[in-house]
Amino acid sequence: NSATVNVVPDSMGYEDYYAGFEDAPEWVTVEPAIGKLDRRGGAETTLTVTACPPPGTSFSGELGLVCVLPDDIDKAFKVTLTVGDGVATSDFDAGSDADMG
Repeated sequence: NSATVNVVPDSMGYEDYYAGFEDAPEWVTVEPAIGKLDRRGGAETTLTVTACPPPGTSFSGELGLVCVLPDDIDKAFKVTLTVGDGVATSDFDAGSDADMG
């Protein structure tokens, strides 16, 4: 239920950022939403995108993830997300679907 996006630093100095979606359902989040990018040649910043839809939710589409850089050109990423019945989840273990109640 999560994936990562790596942001490559390309500014001359350290730079604050604010990350968020321009058009995502409220159950899709990004962390850390606020931070500081390294300077050019430094370590990439890893953003974790998590989808925790309510039971019975279906969604398929592209979401715009924006990393706002107040002192530079913003970075934008396209995240493709599909949730719902019949979606293959073989790449990760999201736990058991068994009724534990």
